[in-house]
Amino acid sequence: MIDDLDYFRNCMEQAEIIPYEWDGEDRNIGAFRSKEELISWYGQPPGVVNQPYRDRAFYTRELAMLSQLIRPATIVEFGTSLGIGTCLLHWLNPDARLITVDIADETFLPGDRRVPIGYLAKHQNIPCEYVQKPSFEYQIYDVDLCFIDADHTYESVLKDSERAWLNRSMARPWAIAWHDYNDRHPGVMAAVQEFCTAKNAIRHGGRLHTKSDSDTVWMDLW
Repeated sequence: MIDDLDYFRNCMEQAEIIPYEWDGEDRNIGAFRSKEELISWYGQPPGVVNQPYRDRAFYTRELAMLSQLIRPATIVEFGTSLGIGTCLLHWLNPDARLITVDIADETFLPGDRRVPIGYLAKHQNIPCEYVQKPSFEYQIYDVDLCFIDADHTYESVLKDSERAWLNRSMARPWAIAWHDYNDRHPGVMAAVQEFCTAKNAIRHGGRLHTKSDSDTVWMDLW
């Protein structure tokens, strides 16, 4: 197994990128101007607290690690927004079936410009299935990797987590990952802790994992 970010860079070298013109300050969007900028910007470890556009919740490394370990056949993303996570999940797993779920049909670029949900992923022609409904209502079987980045309230994260658990693969390695597990999102932390404690108590699942410099956490079984 190679270094997680090297794995990301290798995957990106094989990806087809459609440049997106952007002259705003948001560097997460600006990186889509070219493949070189995407690899340079997203192929970094998580940043420091309050670093503009690249903080401890920067999740490329963890998604690369899980993709390399699990080799998922089916991936579900809860929370689409502009589709940046959707792009990364596809580029890391180009042969996987990818579904992204969001309750909204529109989102916003900086400056309050209204755009369709998954705007950047659609610009890249990412092959995925867009589902519009509450993520905790989306039922599907044999999901190998579920990335939860939807409503960050305690109630919603707990329901999303339970849905991801019910959707998980029963015959293959699987993982559930959560974005924004930090003090700025206490609902996420409380729900994830409660969920993982309950699953461990009944001896059905793995435990919660994290890295010391990141706010992306995951539960796995392989």
